[in-house]
Amino acid sequence: MAVIEDTNIIYRSSLETLQSIQEELRVFLPKAVTMEAIIKKAETMDREFIEKNLSPGGCADLLGVTFFLHKLI
Repeated sequence: MAVIEDTNIIYRSSLETLQSIQEELRVFLPKAVTMEAIIKKAETMDREFIEKNLSPGGCADLLGVTFFLHKLI
């Protein structure tokens, strides 16, 4: 999500919202040293996305395809 241009977020909100989310993640990810911190951030973002009716569906699709391809190898 930090680098993918997820058009679902743009469609449901705006390009500025997507860019804000990406910047937030670009700052957070290098500092996330524990799995607990990553899980907490994901839970927080999940609640915020539900409140704002945002869906990172494009990123979710790419993640699903990545797992599928990984299983083929």
